[in-house]
This record gives sequence, C-alpha cells and structure tokens, in this order.
Amino acid sequence: MVIRFLSKQEFIWDFLLIKETAKAQSYKEMQKEEYNRISKIILNKAIEFHREIGPGLFESIYEVCLIKELLKNNISAISQVEIPIIY
Repeated sequence: MVIRFLSKQEFIWDFLLIKETAKAQSYKEMQKEEYNRISKIILNKAIEFHREIGPGLFESIYEVCLIKELLKNNISAISQVEIPIIY
C-alpha cells in the first residue's frame, strides 16, 4: 500500500473536478426532469385534442392544433423544421 500526499494544487484540482462532476450530474438530472415534464404536457395535450376532435383528419391539422396548444402552455414549438441532407 502506497500513501501519497497531494500538493495543494493537486488537491484543489481534484476538488474542482469532483465539484464540476457533481454539478454536471445535477444538471443532467434537472434536464431529465424538465424533459419528462414537457413530454407529459405534450402527450396529454395530444391525447386531449384527439379525444375532442376525433380521428379522421389530416396529420397536418393535428400538427397545427398541437403547436397552438403547446404555445398556449408556454412551450416553444416549431413544426416542419428543415434539415439539411447531403445526398
């Protein structure tokens, strides 16, 4: 067994690394909770709207209505975003 004493600088770097790792994990947890909260709202609004209007409409109609519902709930949303593709 080897015991090694850290210099003051090594100790500070280790402390900062541990602190930043904890922050990152905490941030990831907060992100995950926020994604779950937003996903729940989106699914509930989609189901609620579909129950009210019913089946049989074009997908584009459901899309526009869902976007409006999300904006009413302060969730920014964009539809039909262009994605560059190299072919």
